[in-house]
Amino acid sequence: MIKKLVQHKGGLHNRITQRIILQPFDLADTKEFLQVNSIKFNTKQILQIYLCMGGIPYYLKQLRADLSAAQNINQLCFQAAGLLSDEFTKLFASLFKKSAIYIELITIIAQSRSGISRQQINTQSTLTQNGGLLTDKLKDLEATGFIKSLLPLGNKKKGLYYKVIDEYCLFYLKWIEPITQTFLQQETTHNYWEAQANSPSYHSWSGYAFEALCYKHIHTIRTKLNIPANAISGTWRHTANTTNATGAQIDLLFDRDDDIITICEIKCTATPFVIDKTYYHNILNKIAVYKKITKTTKQIVVAFISATGIKPTVYSEEICTAMVTLEDLF
Repeated sequence: MIKKLVQHKGGLHNRITQRIILQPFDLADTKEFLQVNSIKFNTKQILQIYLCMGGIPYYLKQLRADLSAAQNINQLCFQAAGLLSDEFTKLFASLFKKSAIYIELITIIAQSRSGISRQQINTQSTLTQNGGLLTDKLKDLEATGFIKSLLPLGNKKKGLYYKVIDEYCLFYLKWIEPITQTFLQQETTHNYWEAQANSPSYHSWSGYAFEALCYKHIHTIRTKLNIPANAISGTWRHTANTTNATGAQIDLLFDRDDDIITICEIKCTATPFVIDKTYYHNILNKIAVYKKITKTTKQIVVAFISATGIKPTVYSEEICTAMVTLEDLF
């Protein structure tokens, strides 16, 4: 798509004077948009909405002030006539000529919470082939904001992997698509989402979706943590090559010029996150692996991005140097 339009050598060649990238609303914009439309949701309710549909104004415009976030989601996503119940296939059909290929790719990528390499995608895909075809399709998905390619900080080429960062796609593939042929057709979903929103499965999934949200709020996170403007943000992971070796993954870190690296732990839990002894030692292990592999001599500090904050414990006092809460992201 990008190659045939923006990078095409004929037709529109030298006739594109400017490219305008329209980004979805962030959390602060979403809150303001809802208030203008007389919807007075608190930050927790807005987060539920955002993890479902992102900051797309047209979707947000469908919300009703007389319904809770869960009720709105149930009406829009889990009723046969709901706008978002079948928006996924319509969206891809409108954007891509051979939409089935793109749907297959984003479905494969969404299934891997920790990210997936190009080689793994190619192995699992049945509609693409080696070479330029897969590369072009992945570039299209990234250019349209559905996925993000991530290169572990410090690596120049090796280790590139992909994650889905579009909230609606993540939500659809996890919650709507699996029941499309059953609940939606039988119209038995009147209170479906109200129950699911309190399930352990949702709380587990929301952590994954919240991570994607944080990638879109790097500037806000940087400001709240007093990270210097010239610090490089990125991710990092190391896959163990042998049975006895230890791997590690860092969802977000800032490599700073003041001889410090800030590692961020991202958490989305219903209650304040508890750092217990086991989790404390997991963080220490992660730091040890990072130091060993990268050979860094910089000081490592740990910050938490937690939707509901951190419960004070002896371990939190020891390991957590700074914290960003949900309210800080607005």
